[in-house]
Amino acid sequence: MWQLHYKEKIRPDSTSSAFFFGTAVGQIWQSLVLTKKDSLTQQEKKDIELSKTPKESFRNLMYNIEIEGKRIPPTDPRVQYFKGDYDGELLQSPDWEKIDALAQELGQTLPDGRLVSFEDLIDRYPSGLTDTDISYLNLHFFLSLCRKGEMMIDSFQKDILPNIVKVHAIEKAIKIDLSLETDKPMTDFLIGYLDMKVDFKVTDEKLAEKLGVELGSVLTVLFDNKTSSARYSSKCLEEKPQLNIYQFAENTKYIGYIVGVKEIKRPKRGERKGDTFADIQVVIGEASEEISNTVLDGVNAMLDGIARKEFPMKLDTCDRCYGRPCVYKDYCKSGNMVGLLQK
Repeated sequence: MWQLHYKEKIRPDSTSSAFFFGTAVGQIWQSLVLTKKDSLTQQEKKDIELSKTPKESFRNLMYNIEIEGKRIPPTDPRVQYFKGDYDGELLQSPDWEKIDALAQELGQTLPDGRLVSFEDLIDRYPSGLTDTDISYLNLHFFLSLCRKGEMMIDSFQKDILPNIVKVHAIEKAIKIDLSLETDKPMTDFLIGYLDMKVDFKVTDEKLAEKLGVELGSVLTVLFDNKTSSARYSSKCLEEKPQLNIYQFAENTKYIGYIVGVKEIKRPKRGERKGDTFADIQVVIGEASEEISNTVLDGVNAMLDGIARKEFPMKLDTCDRCYGRPCVYKDYCKSGNMVGLLQK
């Protein structure tokens, strides 16, 4: 994939809702966290402006959808959504008015005069539909994600922000000199961006018990902000090793994820019975030096492969790459450029 994307400059002629939705939610969360930071850089003074009108700002950010630097509308057929993005119960009258207007514009009517519904088309999404059908469904997905994002902002402000006691850094550049990790002369650096380093108050009993700390303890944690269709597994810190790498540079004991779950909660019992809200999952654990070393070894092996121009295919991931078949699957097998473009 590296060779095709960076060297041959073959890129997918599509984009995923996971990217622009996660980016928009993350930017608003970070702007809210900046309100608790003592000293701001010039860039942070600009970023914090989003926190003044978080939901309006989020809506604006949701339209930042691009393919190779060109802005496209959220209804474009090249925008790929996930079936779990949609929750029709969240849509409000203004949303349905937009959907009905697009239906009329695109001719989405049945022989009896009724407008085509989401349910009429979703089973064939996307490969069994025309571009017009996809555009119509995409508006349903997009407006639903807008409502979910607003609910994630509400939950973050209510459940997460009060537990952030101190902010050390936001969007911090992490640079690791790989020459320190190998006996070969190298000048390569591993560069990443840490979403936030904060002092976090543990108010969840189960989390406190798992960590072996007292309820109300304040821990310095390296957090990555995520959105996901479902809650992360209990082993996510082992399965997603990126934060362990950051810990190597920051020398911090605890790492974690703050996950906005796209499946909206509607509990039928308990304290929040009858509520409708976004679930924000907090995962914290101790960083693993063993995992850090394993990943760094893998990075070095990858760099060696690039230097030797060796790009082995991982055939076990062809059918599932970030939740979908790899965009290069057909190209690798037959040279088929459908769905791809070359810069």
